Amino acid sequence: MMMNMFSNYNPIDRLQNALRGSAADIGWLQRDPSMPSVLGDGTGRFMNILGEIRRDVHRLPKSMVCLLVPGLFSNHAPLYFVNTKTSLSKIGLACHIAEIHSEASVEKNAGQIKELIEKIYWSSKKRVLILGHSKGGTRCRSCFVVVLV
Repeated sequence: MMMNMFSNYNPIDRLQNALRGSAADIGWLQRDPSMPSVLGDGTGRFMNILGEIRRDVHRLPKSMVCLLVPGLFSNHAPLYFVNTKTSLSKIGLACHIAEIHSEASVEKNAGQIKELIEKIYWSSKKRVLILGHSKGGTRCRSCFVVVLV
């Protein structure tokens, strides 16, 4: 007897699940028993820091350099990340924009990002903060998982 593939399909459940989106994923790290517990609510501290940044008081540490990794199709937008780089530079963070081929494979980009991280680190002797946007985040994760491990 052939089983009906829609026998357990409930359109209302599907709609509710779609509307919730990834809301259930929020806090997954806190719920993971293998991860250290979070020490209280950091909202107040975050709001203080954000207020300082808005008043142009807060300065980022000079002990790091930022590598901005763009997303898909960024090759077609020559000013992609320029405003971000300018804003971060104004609050004291030295920044570089990764010049990678945005439509190349994640693996190829991961290798290029690794080379950029090494170049920035060895020339500055500072930690490298990596900020990826869209597919750029996937490229960064791949760099750590595929190339650096």
